[in-house]
Amino acid sequence: MDLVGSGKRLSSAELLTAADKLGVDVATLRAILQVETAGAGFDAKKRLKLLFEPHIFYRQLGPGPKRDEAGKKGLAYRKARIIHLSPSAMIRLPPLSRLTRPQR
Repeated sequence: MDLVGSGKRLSSAELLTAADKLGVDVATLRAILQVETAGAGFDAKKRLKLLFEPHIFYRQLGPGPKRDEAGKKGLAYRKARIIHLSPSAMIRLPPLSRLTRPQR
C-alpha cells in the first residue's frame, strides 16, 4: 500500500466534499484534522501521518498469543499512556501487519 501523498492541504471545497462523504460538518472535520494530524495529514517527506494507539491495538487483538507477542515488543499495552516517540519509531510499525493478518 502506497501511503505517500501530495502533502498539500485540502482546499475549502475539498474539505466540504470530504465532510459530505463522511456525513459530518466541516467544523467537525477541521477539528479532527487539527487534533489527529496537528493540522497536516502528511509529514515533511509527504508520508501519511498515522496516530498509532497501542492501547487500542491491545484491545482489538484480544487475548492470545498475538497480543502477548505485541505486548512483549512494546507495541500493545492495556492502558493509554503518554509516550514520546522519535520519527524513527515508524520503523517499528511493519511488525503490526504480521500480527494482524489472518492465519492461513
